[in-house]
Amino acid sequence: MSQKAKNIIGRGIKIVCILLCCLFFVPAFTASCSGESVDVSPVHSVVGYYGQNGFSGEREIISNPAPWCLLLLVIPLGIFISWLILSEE
Repeated sequence: MSQKAKNIIGRGIKIVCILLCCLFFVPAFTASCSGESVDVSPVHSVVGYYGQNGFSGEREIISNPAPWCLLLLVIPLGIFISWLILSEE
């Protein structure tokens, strides 16, 4: 593989990793239930999503926490950092 192709692939991987890390914090979709807007992102998957019951006013769990979803941030970040370290050598 030529050096030019390696550079193009390397830049592509870096761009994709940065985008994935940024998109982790951006809402994946918005749902409107009974007039209440709910933004859902991967961050909500990690920490869980809680709402307030309209009748009793108590806090209720809409989505249970799933800490394994943190891999959606850690894997691209690890690839990006390792690529930076290996490309300097």
